[in-house]
Amino acid sequence: MSDRRKQRLELLYRLREMNVEQARAEHVAAQTELDQRRERAEATQRRLAELDEWTVAKISQGGPVVPELLHQAHLYRGAEKLTLEQQRAEETKQSDLTEAARGQLSARFEELSVVERLAARQAQATTHEEIRRGFVDLDEAGIRKQYEAKE
Repeated sequence: MSDRRKQRLELLYRLREMNVEQARAEHVAAQTELDQRRERAEATQRRLAELDEWTVAKISQGGPVVPELLHQAHLYRGAEKLTLEQQRAEETKQSDLTEAARGQLSARFEELSVVERLAARQAQATTHEEIRRGFVDLDEAGIRKQYEAKE
């Protein structure tokens, strides 16, 4: 394999490796963002559950409950429910982005694999050519020796 071709393959390999690393970094960033969004949504979900438990406990105690307190709890629950819906929508959107980043990472790995296979094929072809040339040289040396022996 010529030096120029070998250099081009090495350059292409490094480029594909950088693309893989960039895709990996983007996937990690997307996955981290998704995890954070999930944690925020789960925290909101826990607050809603705690508020429901508190409300049920207050009512089931049988003691006097100020209606304004229940009204405020209901308003807070509505606001938290809306926040939770928005968080779940953002989580779904981020999940789609994470899957797209995973797809990009897979595609970059495939591109790198293609370059690796090409380099292996080129090295194999070079080895075969060198072996063939070696046999040709041996044949020529044998013919030369026979020719010199006849003289």
